[in-house]
Amino acid sequence: MTPPLSPAPSSEKERASFLARVPWLRLTAEFGVIFLGITLSLLADDWRQSRSDAETERRVLEELLSDLVEDAAVLTDLQRQTESHDSAMMWLYQRRGDALVDPDSAIAQLGATQAFDPPHLLRATYAGLLSTGQLRVIRNDALRREIVTYYENVLPEVSRFHDIYTDVWYAFRELVGPDYVWLYEDDAEAFRSGAGVGGRLERTWGEISADPTLVFRLREAGVVAGVVSRLASRALAENTELGTAIRSQLEA
Repeated sequence: MTPPLSPAPSSEKERASFLARVPWLRLTAEFGVIFLGITLSLLADDWRQSRSDAETERRVLEELLSDLVEDAAVLTDLQRQTESHDSAMMWLYQRRGDALVDPDSAIAQLGATQAFDPPHLLRATYAGLLSTGQLRVIRNDALRREIVTYYENVLPEVSRFHDIYTDVWYAFRELVGPDYVWLYEDDAEAFRSGAGVGGRLERTWGEISADPTLVFRLREAGVVAGVVSRLASRALAENTELGTAIRSQLEA
């Protein structure tokens, strides 16, 4: 134990004698041990925090990548559906008022416009990162910006135009509905049992498309379908690029 220090002496001789009695080496060693212990403790805390952050980042990136894979399938299906609608609606528009249109061809093209599955794009992981403030755990600034752009700009634009398309598509279907009759299996007991087996027209396409409001709705739906198809295709490319960047970060 370090002996208690006596009051500082008054004379130079006493002061020199006092300093000579102080165990400087021991005090320095004790201070060094304390300083080293604190430093090592802080370094250990930093190492543990860094390791924890790295594990959190990996988990977050893996979850985002899983969402991107599912999004890619949804975007692919959305692009395919709206492209099909765009093409079918253009075929019908080009033959508006034509009394000689082949009935089977008209039924096939109208049938191609009747089904539409709304997409469900995933934002759960990204929304969780925002709500918990963990977005900063992604240390690569460029990758973090790419993630934000995808979820804040790319997907919302697709969703916005999809909502617009849903409205104009329903408006078109409402007008053509009385003339396009869905057909089902004779033994079908409920609509939930499955899709129809086709359809038939109550009038010819030439007669149906004599309605200028229907033609307007047809053109409007076709135009917006084309926009959604292009946006979905662009979002799919962004999805692929972002997925590649995340995989590169995980492999680094």
